[in-house]
Amino acid sequence: MIKIPEALRRKYDHLLVTGSVPPKEYAAYKKWLQFYLDFCKKYKHSYAERKSLSLFCDKLRDKHQNDAQRLQAQIAVKLYYFGLSPESATASPLRQVHHVREETKRPVPDEKPDPWSIAIEALKNEIMVRHYSKKTLKAYSLWSEKLRYFIKNKLPENLTPDDVKVFLTFLAVKKKVSASSQNQVFKALLFFFRHVLKKEFGKIEGVIRTKRNPYIPVVLSWNEIDRILQNLKYPYDLVVKLL
Repeated sequence: MIKIPEALRRKYDHLLVTGSVPPKEYAAYKKWLQFYLDFCKKYKHSYAERKSLSLFCDKLRDKHQNDAQRLQAQIAVKLYYFGLSPESATASPLRQVHHVREETKRPVPDEKPDPWSIAIEALKNEIMVRHYSKKTLKAYSLWSEKLRYFIKNKLPENLTPDDVKVFLTFLAVKKKVSASSQNQVFKALLFFFRHVLKKEFGKIEGVIRTKRNPYIPVVLSWNEIDRILQNLKYPYDLVVKLL
């Protein structure tokens, strides 16, 4: 099977982060893109024509993929289309990436490392030093990346608590994230500020908080319990009474 080149993978990762794709579906979207590119290469179809996508969906139907899977695959490929520039929409993405790689091989005299890449790497190191779980590492890195694209690549050292405030409000109002997710974002960015940027977070007031749905336990009333006990015979009634 075809391997997605690094430049194309990075570009698609950016589309996933900036789009409204749930993080838990990132792997599935990348899988469908890989299957689509492999399909186009194998059957000599254009990489960016709607007809190719239609033929790809027909192929998935022949392979007995269900409706939900075909829909997810279609959205994944359309997201890839969205990332193509107009002048390169009919070209092979692999050829485009080949040109990108050739250009990156040329030495750039005063090229400086990306500050955000350095910051994210520092974040990962701080988490690993503290022996946090891989799940925490993935979540904290993801939310830091999402903040990066939300503030349009503003330099990490120029970040302020107000940037976090606006981001948290955006997640609650526009993205409708759950209360637990919003709380996780707050913890992740608090960690990022304290241990990577070496800044005090301070108080963040005025953030629109996602409301937690009240938990209503499903239990029987006393009268309902009595009615059950009246209809049980020994020894089952004794077991239920003990419970």
